[in-house]
Amino acid sequence: MMLTRRGLLGTALLGAAAVGLSACGTNSGGGTTADGKTALRLGWWGNPTRNQNTTDVIAAYQTANTNVAITPEVGDWASYWDKLATQMAANDAPDIIQMDMAYIREYGARGALADLSKNVDTAKFAPGTADAGKLPKGLMGINAGVNSLTLLANEKLFKQAGVDLPDDSTWTWDGLLEVAAAVTKGSGGKFSGLSGALAGDDLIGFWLRQNGKSFYTEQGFGFEPADLVPYFTWVKKMYDSTASPSASAVVEDGAKAVDQQMLATGKVAMAMHWSNQVKALDAASGEDLKLLQMPTLAGDAAQGAFWYKASMLWSVNARSKNVDAAAAMIDFIVNDAAAAKIIKAERGMPANLDMRKLIENDLDPSDKKALDFLNKIEPGIKDSPIPPLVGTAGVRTALTTVTTDLAFGRTTPEAAAQKFYDDGKGQIQI
Repeated sequence: MMLTRRGLLGTALLGAAAVGLSACGTNSGGGTTADGKTALRLGWWGNPTRNQNTTDVIAAYQTANTNVAITPEVGDWASYWDKLATQMAANDAPDIIQMDMAYIREYGARGALADLSKNVDTAKFAPGTADAGKLPKGLMGINAGVNSLTLLANEKLFKQAGVDLPDDSTWTWDGLLEVAAAVTKGSGGKFSGLSGALAGDDLIGFWLRQNGKSFYTEQGFGFEPADLVPYFTWVKKMYDSTASPSASAVVEDGAKAVDQQMLATGKVAMAMHWSNQVKALDAASGEDLKLLQMPTLAGDAAQGAFWYKASMLWSVNARSKNVDAAAAMIDFIVNDAAAAKIIKAERGMPANLDMRKLIENDLDPSDKKALDFLNKIEPGIKDSPIPPLVGTAGVRTALTTVTTDLAFGRTTPEAAAQKFYDDGKGQIQI
């Protein structure tokens, strides 16, 4: 269970952000242009497709609102966060900020983000999806797109191994390992059934939800060490079986880009990903990957405690000179047909159900699969978890450490559960 690059950003950026929030003054961006237009800056991390569609949305908004001038600021994932921390420290952050679930509380709790509850209409969002950006002080982020945790499966490899795709409405966690081990055996060792690179704290949160617990509450962890012993026991069983590649192979794989990992290269038949990643992995693997529902404890998908996760969020810099204008732009992005037709599903499926229906017939086959999957899991959908607490980067590091030790046989499930609880709890800031 190796963290993705999202879990590797340290506390340095948060320290820089805190400095910025304690400083005085107002955002030096925004204001008005020389010809009297409302000036906004919009920052996001992206890829070539996202960069183009965001630029097109900006152009569409400016065409409809000729009194607004928007300056785009784009970067890749890592440089984006370093730059944003520096900008916050200098009171020079963009007016509109593409935000991630992992960091919204880090910024929102310190007063860096504006409350958008009265500025952006979320009435037509799918139930629970507006809550993704909700903090005790207000709605600090607007859901930019919906996805969900899934097991992507390469049906071609299943067929080569002589194993049928599982009934994902009835399989259990142990059933997943049994299917994966059968695939490994049927392949003659040419490929494994399941990638051991699991989904970190999101997967633990999923497991806990099925046990009536939660990963976080507003007061800290929503579980005790004993609640995690069965989970770590399952992880150890996975590594001790033939279901997954070796721990060393998993560690090596986790350091690679998604399109170079074992699912993309045909070395495993199943891997945990977010549903909006199927498009990139279809392209990388050259296969028509299947989206399977995650297993359940009861073997009943209706009791899966699934949730719609915000792939990312839109936030407004609280020190912007044009908070209302920035919020109006976000409202356009998530609620306007013109924007929906441009962005489609690149940031995940629209949270606004009217916009989702509007683009349904325009989706390519991969995105249509992701939409069908979200519709499929709807009977098991429960309320969304609260945004991660301040200190979640340290919590994820603690989880990586104990899971790695477990994978290499250096600890037991009981010791792993206790150590993660103790070390992770020490990272949380309430």
